[in-house]
Amino acid sequence: MDGYFKKDTSCVACPSGALTCTATDKASTCRSGYTLISGECLSCGSNAATCGPTLVSSNCLNGYYLTNGVCVACATGVATCSGTAGATHDSCKDGYSLLSSKCTKCTATNAKTCTVEVAKATACIDGYYVSADKCVACIANAKTCTSATSFVCKDGYSGIGSSATTCT
Repeated sequence: MDGYFKKDTSCVACPSGALTCTATDKASTCRSGYTLISGECLSCGSNAATCGPTLVSSNCLNGYYLTNGVCVACATGVATCSGTAGATHDSCKDGYSLLSSKCTKCTATNAKTCTVEVAKATACIDGYYVSADKCVACIANAKTCTSATSFVCKDGYSGIGSSATTCT
């Protein structure tokens, strides 16, 4: 099991940051964000996925880009970015749409994604469905829905009968 090693008949925790180890003080491999140096897992630093023996970041976690060995946050609304200063937006967070390699905030209320026009919803956050390019609220106590009559009720609620129109 990752993070533990077998000692006699017991499982013993590996050192901090270790994925696998041979003793409580001897790491074999490290978790993401750590590097192995002389059997020890050392932290790569904030928001780094990997680093080299000098602990300079070589790869960043999603939502960050690498500049001069440091992981810097992508712009607001950007899930992943790349290029100089993170200028290329590769994917967007919910509520934003990728337009010409830039994440632009959707203006459609409760939109998860939108069209190039940003005011037209293509998908909505839970509890809403798309109708005529807008996000419309599901019926009361519905967890998700795809229309006014196609829905999944929240836990503890149910639709009664084959033509249910409410979650009770």
